[in-house]
Amino acid sequence: MELGEDFVLFLGTAGARIMVSSQLLASGGMWLNLGGTQILIDPGPGCIVQATKRKLNPRQLDAIILSHRHLDHSGDVNIMIEAMTEGGFKKRGVVFAPRDALEEDPVILRYLRGFPERIDVLKEGGSYAVGGVRIRNASPAHTRRRDLRDRLRNARVRFLVYTGHQVLRCPD
Repeated sequence: MELGEDFVLFLGTAGARIMVSSQLLASGGMWLNLGGTQILIDPGPGCIVQATKRKLNPRQLDAIILSHRHLDHSGDVNIMIEAMTEGGFKKRGVVFAPRDALEEDPVILRYLRGFPERIDVLKEGGSYAVGGVRIRNASPAHTRRRDLRDRLRNARVRFLVYTGHQVLRCPD
C-alpha cells in the first residue's frame, strides 16, 4: 500500500477471547492511514506478526490507541510500542489509553512508558489529536451498538466510528 493513500486495514477480526485463543481467525487490531497519519487501534495478540506479513512498518506509526484493557485488544500493545519507538531508542509517537491500562494491574508495562513522546489518558468526553486526525472519546454510557465511542476525523473520511468492537465509515 502506498503511504499517501487512506486505508483501514484489519490485521485480524478474531473478536471474543475464544476466537483469539483458537486463532480460527487472526487477531491483531486495525491499522489506519488517514491523510498520512498512521494509527494502530487495539493491537491484540498477533498484531506484530500480522503487520509484518502485510509489510507494514511499525516505525512509521504516529499513534497507538487502546480502547480498553481486554487481552484481545491489548495483547501486543507493548511490542508495538517497542517497535514504534525502535526499542525505545527513538522517542516518537503517542499512545492513547484508558487509565486502567496504566494503573494497578497495567497492560502497558511501566518500563515502556517513557518510550513514546507521550501517553494520553483517554477521558470521557475528551478530544485528542495526532497529525491531522482528531479523536473524540464519548461517554461510556453511549456504547450501545448505534452510538459512537471514538471518532477519527480528517478531510477525506468525514468520520470513522469505532465502538471497541466494530468500525463504521460515516458520510457526515
